Amino acid sequence: MITRLLLSCLCLLPAQFASAQTVVKSISMETPRAYGYVIGDVVRIQADIDIEKNYRLDGSALPKSGLIKRWLSLRQIRTKVEEGSSVDRYRIELDYQIFYAPLTVRNLTIPALDVTFSGAAGNEAHATLPAWDFSISPLHEHDITGASGLPEPRTDAEPGPAQTATDWLLFWLGAVTALIAMGYLAYIRIVLIFWMSGKHFADAGKALRRMEASPMSDPQMRAAFVCVHQAFNISNQGPLFVEGLDEFFTRNMRFLPLRQDIVAFYQASYSLFFGDDAQRAATFPLGRMLKLCRDCLRIERERR
Repeated sequence: MITRLLLSCLCLLPAQFASAQTVVKSISMETPRAYGYVIGDVVRIQADIDIEKNYRLDGSALPKSGLIKRWLSLRQIRTKVEEGSSVDRYRIELDYQIFYAPLTVRNLTIPALDVTFSGAAGNEAHATLPAWDFSISPLHEHDITGASGLPEPRTDAEPGPAQTATDWLLFWLGAVTALIAMGYLAYIRIVLIFWMSGKHFADAGKALRRMEASPMSDPQMRAAFVCVHQAFNISNQGPLFVEGLDEFFTRNMRFLPLRQDIVAFYQASYSLFFGDDAQRAATFPLGRMLKLCRDCLRIERERR
């Protein structure tokens, strides 16, 4: 009885093995050239496996990146599937890197790779990517010193002097450009800002000096007061009247040393334009206005 059962199982094994093999329809390999490699080169192998639709590639059974042999490393493995009506095509791309440094041309072999597929009913199918042979060459030839009929190898030629003319030209162009930029910045920050500071008081002083050449009439005196008023209006950034002097000194404390003269100027101006006290207006003559403009100009420029 036991003998009959064993014989029956043995009869079934070939049929089951043949059925498993028919799951994998075809295996095709695409490999690069098989010669001319040196240490450090990367070899890419591509395999296409056609298999029945109810089977899926078992990714956990694929090798991981890392050393396979002491001279061979698997850098990366990529897989993708193209589904068909009855057959799926799985593409496997493997990047190997070689770390073998031979003294002469050697033949090496990338080992075969077993691929596992899992079926819906828990069945498994296996496909084997065949091993691939290739040759690797040394990076340099053997030492030929003393070889029969050959001269001694010569040393490498000494490097010539570096061509620095262009570099020096660019350096001096950059230096000149930088100096010009710095000079322009200094002109903007020092010359222009310095001379523009208090320019309104300088213009008022010039107008007053032109008036000194002729006798001062009442209209000319009024014009002189107007010139100085315009300068104070510019400093105040708006019209400034005698009633707003306290607020002006609060916002412009740099003018506090001239408070007495500025207040006297505004009181004399008020008397000239709106009052009847001509004597009070005369207490602030043209020379005193010129001095006030010079003092205000100095204060404006010292502020910078």
